[in-house]
Amino acid sequence: MSYDPTFDAQLIPSVSEAARVIKQAIVIEVIDNPVLFKEDEFLDKLFEKPQGRNTSYISTSLSQDLRRQIKQAPRNSIIGYMADSDPSQSEPMIFYPFFSQHIALPLKPGENVWIISEGLLNSFSVTRQDPSNNSLSSSTGDLLCSGFWMSRVTVPDYTDDVNFTHSDRSRSQEYVQQQKPPASTFPPPHFHNGSQPSSIKKDGRLVQNVGDPDFYTLPQDNDYERVYADSLANKRTTREPVPSFNKRPGDILIQGSNNALICIGEDRPTPPKAEFNGDYVSENPLTQPRKDGMAGTIDLVAGRCIVWNGEALEFDSKRIVTVANDREETEKEKRPWALVEGQTSQKVREGDVDFLNDLTRIYASMKTDGDKNFGYDPADENSFEFKALPVPTEENPLNPVDQKPYAVIKSNELRFIARKNDDNDIGSIRIIKEGARVSETDPGDQAIISMQPNGDTLIDAPQIILGLGRANDQAFGEGNQVFIGGADATESLVLGTKLHSLLKKLVDAIVNNAPNFVATGTGPGILNPTIVSTATEVKTEIDQKTFLSKVGKTK
Repeated sequence: MSYDPTFDAQLIPSVSEAARVIKQAIVIEVIDNPVLFKEDEFLDKLFEKPQGRNTSYISTSLSQDLRRQIKQAPRNSIIGYMADSDPSQSEPMIFYPFFSQHIALPLKPGENVWIISEGLLNSFSVTRQDPSNNSLSSSTGDLLCSGFWMSRVTVPDYTDDVNFTHSDRSRSQEYVQQQKPPASTFPPPHFHNGSQPSSIKKDGRLVQNVGDPDFYTLPQDNDYERVYADSLANKRTTREPVPSFNKRPGDILIQGSNNALICIGEDRPTPPKAEFNGDYVSENPLTQPRKDGMAGTIDLVAGRCIVWNGEALEFDSKRIVTVANDREETEKEKRPWALVEGQTSQKVREGDVDFLNDLTRIYASMKTDGDKNFGYDPADENSFEFKALPVPTEENPLNPVDQKPYAVIKSNELRFIARKNDDNDIGSIRIIKEGARVSETDPGDQAIISMQPNGDTLIDAPQIILGLGRANDQAFGEGNQVFIGGADATESLVLGTKLHSLLKKLVDAIVNNAPNFVATGTGPGILNPTIVSTATEVKTEIDQKTFLSKVGKTK
């Protein structure tokens, strides 16, 4: 698709840039580890002109002053260009984070950021210089920074991306052209420098700095592709599709850039036939705010909209559409006009809570149907996650528990680790079920599993069931479900009651029939036939090992 030079649009009146307190800047570097940026050898990578380039990555007439500011900058400071200045005259500046280290927001080179303008920094204006100052600290009147950054700039939905946002797409003239019919195919999302196309694909490679420089956002020698390639911080970021999340109006949402979030809100099961699970579960449609939900919930989740296809994890195409951009990276498709099989690429249920498929979740709720949420509902034909849970006893089945406080952890691999630093600092693990004690010696319905600091493991409960005999089709003595003493145990567990009955039967037969020898004419008498018969019967059962467990081994 080519750029239409006749494109024009009516300008909407806006506030004068000079009158704004909050302005925009384009990030070219993030100072994520100040210790590294204090080293001259490390800074040389930014200030020295590399081979094949016309300028250094950070090109400024005030390089020594900027170096000093960089060396003193706190964590999460940025280097950037003011977005309202002439790109050809732009000077890189240092901006401190507006928030303290207690809240550190994500920001990546190439993104736009809100700046509280330098007009608020008069207290740092040059009034007096101390000739004794050095590069690692400042004296009164030294310029520390050119402003404070607050957060990444929010842009229209067709551009905004929690993983990485290229703000110039929000005013892309190429995007406007893509929506003019007929349009059956769509070029990949771009990273143009400005509102007009600034790069083209030629002979399989991306050619930069085409089009009109008057429309550029960044200087021609330091455009977005150079930021992408030369920024040191960019090498510590990951570009990948990340689904959006539709929070309820009363929720607090905290999310990173790579498909991990914390939502502080309410219980979010998926209502039957609901358009998306931001709706409440209700027998009748709500006509006003819900009353007394009592379902406050903290949901910590990593890995949404991802499913297992039988061989590997992949994004669920029913809930998120991905696309390859012109850097050959995969990102979320945000353009609603980019149709997929004739349908919009936007999904109403994108990023919704999915208790069964989301990869890792910690779910803490005041009130929820925790078992059913995570798939354990034997009465539901669609429930498969725990439908075949073993039942220890018919008197105590594992029925789903509804509308109770829950704390649930779900993932593929779970680990609980108690630390040992040395013999004087050893941890332990305890899983405790509260209950009512009957007496000092009878813990009643209390139960505990405790891994002691010395490694001893204690298990106590009114009834402990170890193994449910799932190996009942095994022959006697071949049980391999429970091993005591190690996986190499080979001695079968003895069925005490069975062995007792066999021995008792044999001994009773001997004792009761001992006086009754049968006389013969040729020699000593023989055992009573009853003893012989019983002994033969016991021998048969001993040969069949019927007193050995079908379940376990010991040693």
